[in-house]
Amino acid sequence: MKSDPIAARSRDLTTARWQRLHLQVRCALKAEEPARIRRYLHTGLQLVRSGTRPAVPVHMRMLQMLLRTAQYEALPSFWRSACLEHVNLPLAQLASHLGLHDPLVMQAIECAVQRARDQRPDSPSRMA
Repeated sequence: MKSDPIAARSRDLTTARWQRLHLQVRCALKAEEPARIRRYLHTGLQLVRSGTRPAVPVHMRMLQMLLRTAQYEALPSFWRSACLEHVNLPLAQLASHLGLHDPLVMQAIECAVQRARDQRPDSPSRMA
């Protein structure tokens, strides 16, 4: 069976777009466009659904990047908050893939997300 060069090119372009969006979100490039975070997550989902990349590493990478970005104090506070608000999508995807098979790993991931939320200065637990 021959591989489809058009499909391969499309996968390569999607991967390159995902990597470019990763950098833009991580460095808050174009921070005036918070929708860029959703585009990054959507592009990652496209890679998984097309079979280009395996689900768990993609969702783990997206979650880790969002958490690191949310904790990086040199970035604008609103951007860090926006990143933290978007962790639910990769977290839910990981739960669906890991929840039954590796509950301890999933529990550790959920604890890391909660710690990141608690560390934000505007966190409800810090305001009390």
